[in-house]
Amino acid sequence: MVLPMDVEQVASRPCPKLVATMEVPRDLPSRLLTAFQVVGLPWPDVRIAHFDGVLAELGERPEAQLLREHVSRLRKIQDTFFEHLGELADDHDDDPMSLVRHKDEPCVTGIREDWAETAALMPEFHAAIATFTRALLGDPPAVPDYLAAVPAWVEASPGRGIRDEPTAGRAPAADALLRWREDPYGPRICVVTGSPAAGKTRLLSWFSYSGIWDWSGYPGPAEAAICLRGMDVDDAPPAAAHGELAAVMRGWPLSAELSPPAYVSNHLAHHERLAGGPHTITPLPLRRPPTRVTRELLEDLYGPEGVVRPHDDEIHPAIAHAPTRRFLAEVGLPVDGLNQPGWTGGHRRFVEPLTESLPDSVDELRACAGLPDDLGALFMLDGLGTWHLFLDGRTGVVYEAHEELETARVAHRDVESYAYFVYVIHRERRLWCEGRDSHREAAYWCADDLALELHTYEPEAMAGDDALWPPTLEDYTLLT
Repeated sequence: MVLPMDVEQVASRPCPKLVATMEVPRDLPSRLLTAFQVVGLPWPDVRIAHFDGVLAELGERPEAQLLREHVSRLRKIQDTFFEHLGELADDHDDDPMSLVRHKDEPCVTGIREDWAETAALMPEFHAAIATFTRALLGDPPAVPDYLAAVPAWVEASPGRGIRDEPTAGRAPAADALLRWREDPYGPRICVVTGSPAAGKTRLLSWFSYSGIWDWSGYPGPAEAAICLRGMDVDDAPPAAAHGELAAVMRGWPLSAELSPPAYVSNHLAHHERLAGGPHTITPLPLRRPPTRVTRELLEDLYGPEGVVRPHDDEIHPAIAHAPTRRFLAEVGLPVDGLNQPGWTGGHRRFVEPLTESLPDSVDELRACAGLPDDLGALFMLDGLGTWHLFLDGRTGVVYEAHEELETARVAHRDVESYAYFVYVIHRERRLWCEGRDSHREAAYWCADDLALELHTYEPEAMAGDDALWPPTLEDYTLLT
């Protein structure tokens, strides 16, 4: 679908190639995130409200009329695209996992093909309007003073999310970060400096967690905070700093749902050249948190009644893996699994193997590629409406499978890894998504942070096109 975009000469230019890196527009309604991702067309972060703020400032000046027309056309195009994404989401009952499974089906490819040309033209159309806007306002300073008043081209100082005041760092510094984040024309790299122990890390932590991605203090896919050890802002673009940046970028975890930040895709090669070439750089991968799941850790979150610990004689003999039996009896698991109150009592997950708990599905389970042959040693560990987690009592390995039971794959190397996933998800839910002050969008921006934390802890569970956890994080895990 091509809608008219007649900012001077834009429509007559050759259609640019689509780029692989895709950012999420801030104006995209959060429920359409998965539909936007499976359609997979790059779309500029136009943030039309910025232009509305400029128009309000210009008032009835004659030169504002042309801008008003351009912005109206831009809004019409984006609204129509989002409407089509909304229809796609509605047709799939707002089920992200269903959308992901249909990404190569006509329901999705049709929208992708209809909008490919428009999506390719939109960045240039948006850039033309932005250039026109800057010409109306006059050139902003090369490095705006974000500690001063809000720059004229920023709509307004944004709210602070679920906190009344900044909770770390000095208030002026926090406000400056928010103003930088919302400035569409300012520099895209923000250097935070200060003496040792001045609170830089705490300030950036607050910045990461203080708001929602609509305005936001939360770093999006185009941003990353990197500590240059021993460096000073006055030091000369040095080779060691470029090497460290490249090492962090080269170690970024990759999967279908967890792509590298746009900055990495755009600038890695440049940093490698300035560091002396890629052969001089050793990737610096994210390290797994040195966290063990203990009885105290679980009880601190769930309370004693929220953790089930079967006695050894209550665990089925087919769960013969000694470390697994010990973990269940001494540490335990959340009573309700991921999100099913009362689930354990009905399914007796450590007492009945699948051959007893799912007698009508035995033939399907035997045909499910990837599961062990001995179904008598497999137990239903957890699951939601569209997927299952099975515990192999002989090895302690946890398998995942879609509800169709066509294929299965290893999800966790042991039951402790599964317990950590559930604990972290519930911890984030308790912290951000419960209580009267929680924000309605918190579930969505928390999911991005969870994806990174859990990918770091257990890459195998989060990697691959058919992994179950990443789309589950977008849909189920933070529901209140």
